[in-house]
Amino acid sequence: MGVYTLNNLSPALYTQISNYNGSFFPSSVHTWNNATTEYYTRLLTQRAMSVFKFKLPDTICRDYFLYNLYLAGYVAVFYDRKYGIIAQWCGFEGVDLYYNPVYAIINNQFVNYTKRKIDTDCIIFKLQPDYFGCYDTIQKYSELLSQASQGISASYINSMVSKIFTTIDGNKDAEEIKKAYDKVYSGSPLVTAKLSAEPKWFNEKPKDTFIVNEILQSMRKIMEDFDRDIGIPVATEKKERLTDDEVHKNDVETMSRSALWLEHLKECCEKANKMFSSDSFDVEWRFSDERILDTMGSLQLRQDNF
Repeated sequence: MGVYTLNNLSPALYTQISNYNGSFFPSSVHTWNNATTEYYTRLLTQRAMSVFKFKLPDTICRDYFLYNLYLAGYVAVFYDRKYGIIAQWCGFEGVDLYYNPVYAIINNQFVNYTKRKIDTDCIIFKLQPDYFGCYDTIQKYSELLSQASQGISASYINSMVSKIFTTIDGNKDAEEIKKAYDKVYSGSPLVTAKLSAEPKWFNEKPKDTFIVNEILQSMRKIMEDFDRDIGIPVATEKKERLTDDEVHKNDVETMSRSALWLEHLKECCEKANKMFSSDSFDVEWRFSDERILDTMGSLQLRQDNF
């Protein structure tokens, strides 16, 4: 894709234009950089990390390893004379015939600049084939859950407002009604207001605005979709005539992505055990459900037959 300019200024990319316009025309829906979205981000991150159970050397901090693996997408494991077998986030240098990185670069206040050749001096544990983590998936669903949570709060407030009305004397009546409203929801048993005329009332059925149950059902569906994306088994939706093949299809759909992740991680563990002459690295399903194991066996059988 080309970038064209009709003047002598440097060409502007889409991200630069978006950032510029965003400072003047912000989105009316803000789903990021708020406490609710951050809560769901942390929740879903830990949920994603619960799918697999890792066996690591005592010299590797499990939390550091997992957060780099799932959010950054990869982490380098190598032997250091001072610390032993350690895991560190790294950069890359060089590419091979298939455009895979050749060297891992580690440089921080604990490990001086070091350049390690991948699969020779270090092992790169990666979650996905493209070296990306699952943060994009987490971000997508955390934003949806944040919006739904906001809808619940709005529904509670709207259901408590028993009357919506118009006023006769403009701002004067409006201020009187606001004061009365504040007193009512502060717990005052008797509230009076001096109005110029009887207001016109609307919304006499506040129950119609209470949609919390529907939103909660949607949130459960969002969470189920997330679980299905990362490999947590989801109960099959009940139907009148649900066949075994349909149940099996749902299981395969749930395990397909996480099975790919597990395959890559097991290869990394085998390489690490061989490089360090140990059996300190391993990964497996955290919950050894028979249905999961049967599904994985069926997937492997189909691959072998293919």
